[in-house]
Amino acid sequence: MKGRKQQVYRLAGIFLGLIILLGSYSFKNDRDRDTENNQPLKVIIAMLDSIKKIRSYQFELKALERVENGEYLTAESSVKLNMHPKALYFRNEKKKISVMYVAGANENKALVKAKALLNSTVSLDPYGSMMRKNQHYTIHELGFDYFAHTITFALLKDKMHISQNLKFIGKKTISAKPCIGLVFEDPDFHYIDYVTRKKETVASLASKFNVSEYQIRLKNGLDGFYGTMKEGKQLKIPSNYCKRINIYIDEATLLPVTITIYDEAGLYESYEYLNVKTNLKFTSDDFGKFYKD
Repeated sequence: MKGRKQQVYRLAGIFLGLIILLGSYSFKNDRDRDTENNQPLKVIIAMLDSIKKIRSYQFELKALERVENGEYLTAESSVKLNMHPKALYFRNEKKKISVMYVAGANENKALVKAKALLNSTVSLDPYGSMMRKNQHYTIHELGFDYFAHTITFALLKDKMHISQNLKFIGKKTISAKPCIGLVFEDPDFHYIDYVTRKKETVASLASKFNVSEYQIRLKNGLDGFYGTMKEGKQLKIPSNYCKRINIYIDEATLLPVTITIYDEAGLYESYEYLNVKTNLKFTSDDFGKFYKD
């Protein structure tokens, strides 16, 4: 629990750092106040502000993720998510998988019911191998918070060139919603040589460098390994979360509609959020009823 609180405080500090950075850049002189190059920064700030205001929401998610051997896996799911206290219900109708998680309950394990498990219900660690195999993220990264964290750090790493590397890519209608398109590209994206220290894991390295945990696994042949690495292991660590990210933001809500991320090999992952409804009143009973359906 302490670790989660620290993560929340850290994320709040990151948001503040980006807003101060972008604000200082945006208004460093009157001539730059309303230039075309300045507008994407304002849209990002508005998007982050909209994300921070979400207390609970439900949405449908279409995901595409690259895994080992360059294969792409797709999934469609429905999600109900309460931020504080954390509670979520996740269902993949096609695969007949349901997941329910309530912070502090069931020893902080998720209840998983799946057709592949003969419709039995098992308790699984969200960070364990069974729930994470071929998954870019854990259930704790569902929603927009992790994305906000990711894009914020990517921009902060590139703070000297934000005005050149963050641009508009035009407007587009997605699922009948007028959307604003933005692209951020890091032309200096590369991999850093790293030698592991005592008690380091892929997760701790991803947090340390603010990059994709699964990308470290892919680059270093560690897919499926979730333990502590041996001291002195040679790894390749990405310099930033991605080489390029395309974002389409709903003009009305200023929330992301599609997020498409590329690395040096091409398309890495893509997500589309549909039928998003925010700040609904959920109770623990709501999640229980959905899980029994």
